[in-house]
Amino acid sequence: MHGRSIRTVVRAFLLSCATSVGSNPESPGRRARSWAFLALAGLLLAAEWSSFRSAGPPARFQDTNGYEQVSRAPLHSLDFLVGHRPLTVALLFKATDRDGLSIVRIQSLLSVLCWFFLAWVVANELTTRAARILAAVPVCAFSLVAAINRWDWILLSESLSLSLLALCAGLSLFMTRVVDMESRWTIPLVIAWLCVCLLFGATRDTNLSLLGCLWAALVPWALLPGGKGIDPGTRQRWKARAACL
Repeated sequence: MHGRSIRTVVRAFLLSCATSVGSNPESPGRRARSWAFLALAGLLLAAEWSSFRSAGPPARFQDTNGYEQVSRAPLHSLDFLVGHRPLTVALLFKATDRDGLSIVRIQSLLSVLCWFFLAWVVANELTTRAARILAAVPVCAFSLVAAINRWDWILLSESLSLSLLALCAGLSLFMTRVVDMESRWTIPLVIAWLCVCLLFGATRDTNLSLLGCLWAALVPWALLPGGKGIDPGTRQRWKARAACL
């Protein structure tokens, strides 16, 4: 039942994304691509889940105690908001009542959703169906390498940090397409992007420097003229490159 609910959520997400970028979700090509991406999402979820089937209990380290200590403080207290541990991880610990198994399951699910979203966005920058699938598969596979995947079963900040980094990159690239189309999703998307960036910055202290680089990369995209002297296709490519930098 749990797996079926996840598949339903992923499928609804794919269809909503297809509609938001102005494509016809009922066309045969769109349906075929949606099923292909749905199958890829299912494979990614199965691979993520199976990688920890015999992993045992979630791994704890000395820093885990610090996150648990901060998460016990009230939400409005300074110890929680500006404590000696980052805010985002403490929020996850508080939301799960510091239950280790719940934390790593949420980390694994977030990893699948964030990296798959990045794969979907990268794939939609290409034109042919085969190229999109070939672009999405390496991104999903990259999320399963040991240097990234192993953190999902550890009670530290690395898993959330990597997942939110993928989500920030995906939203940044996706935002350049939706804003160009003057979509009704522009303002909600920008708000969501800012919230994700703030959560990413509050996951690890070192993430603030990465966040500064991301925002600096978007400055050329924001300052590009609306159409004077620059071909629309060229302008779009520059915006995408600035967002990915």
